[in-house]
Amino acid sequence: MSDLIYPTLDLFLYALKTSLNTTDAETQKNQTAFLEQFPSDTQFYDPDIETEYLEITHPTQINFIYSDKIIEGYYYPVRLNDTYGLQIDCSINNQTETQPAKSFTILKTEIEQKLNQELAIIGKTWLLSGWLPENSSQNPEYIAKDCYSALLQDNYWEPEKGTFLGGKVFEIWRSQNINQSREKVTTHSNNHEHHVIIAIYPHRESAEKAAEFYKDWMGLFCYRSKISWAYWQSRLVKESLLNHYKQIEENRKITNQSNFRQEKQNITTSRKILNNIDKILQQYTIDLLNLSFQKQIIEINLSNYQLRLALIK
Repeated sequence: MSDLIYPTLDLFLYALKTSLNTTDAETQKNQTAFLEQFPSDTQFYDPDIETEYLEITHPTQINFIYSDKIIEGYYYPVRLNDTYGLQIDCSINNQTETQPAKSFTILKTEIEQKLNQELAIIGKTWLLSGWLPENSSQNPEYIAKDCYSALLQDNYWEPEKGTFLGGKVFEIWRSQNINQSREKVTTHSNNHEHHVIIAIYPHRESAEKAAEFYKDWMGLFCYRSKISWAYWQSRLVKESLLNHYKQIEENRKITNQSNFRQEKQNITTSRKILNNIDKILQQYTIDLLNLSFQKQIIEINLSNYQLRLALIK
């Protein structure tokens, strides 16, 4: 049996509020899409200021309301500079009796029903947790594998393993082929990968201590999402650079053809080809700058990630 006490599922997701080339109208649209996640009577506070971490609702934690009280949970939205972060927490409301791993299927359904599907997400992390019953002889990895399968209906299991506050931690990151996900990447829906962390704690005390780190996970997973997002954007830019280079080569071959040289007095034809090459080179230059920009995003967020990780330790 893969049983846990108080199985809890947290989704940390991230959406850009603004970026380098975002217009005011687009920024407002992004804000509206994010705020539509929450009840209509929620009070928001999102001033136009730079801030590393800002809680943007009152109350800061918005609880779910269930009549049967079998499930409990809450929203916790923040802004991290140019990015919105949202933690959606959902648990089986029973801290004494064990629950099966399949509980995470139910919790995931609850969370996904609360998401605004129009929200342009740049990254997300699923965090599964719970603690073992007293004197349990269960292997934490077997439990974690069953929890992962219940969450994603996926039998793939090659996790990175670690420990945290006495608990066993398993991390799985799977990425699809960029060519299969081109449309998703270009439409700001970073669903071409999934990132899952499963923490199995030995007792209630360690699980409650771990819950104090939620704000740290919010920042850490944000930096990770930005790194991944910038990487996939850089792959698209690289593909664009290759296409532009091929177009330049095609035009160069035309100019080297003997019949073209014989007609070089045709100014109209020559001017058309040269203008075409010039336009391609302009776009090529823009792509080079964009590639450099994505590299800077990765470097900055990697540095922030390492600092946050050191602080957690």
